[in-house]
Amino acid sequence: MNMQDNSPLFSTSDVYLAASLSALDHPVIGIDRSETSRCRFIFKNTPELQTNVEAFWQRDLTIEPQALFASLRSLKWQLHANQ
Repeated sequence: MNMQDNSPLFSTSDVYLAASLSALDHPVIGIDRSETSRCRFIFKNTPELQTNVEAFWQRDLTIEPQALFASLRSLKWQLHANQ
């Protein structure tokens, strides 16, 4: 996890966090593939995103299940389609 409070961007390699944020209408603006063993999902950093990240790690985030699964499928598709 990368909590860049003052940065304009937020990134994470945790696909479940990325899917959760995506399901909550925080669009993925890029995927950093510079590391050989993992990718990082990049988001625009906002106070709302930071609140959702904190809630995710505190296990206090509520997400509609079908939206979460659709986001996870979409992220996995993006990862495998652009290898």
